[in-house]
Amino acid sequence: MRKFSESEKLAAVRCYVDGKESSIKIANSLGMDKADLLLLIKRYEYHRVSAFIKN
Repeated sequence: MRKFSESEKLAAVRCYVDGKESSIKIANSLGMDKADLLLLIKRYEYHRVSAFIKN
């Protein structure tokens, strides 16, 4: 699996949270495992945008 930038992760999560696409469609379009996307969504739900900002 390739590495995704913070902006790619955030865009994918927001697409899901906003109800634009299903988790399966988003994961497939990015070449990401659905479980990895769901983990990102959980991190976003807890930390919001700061979940994807590197310190």
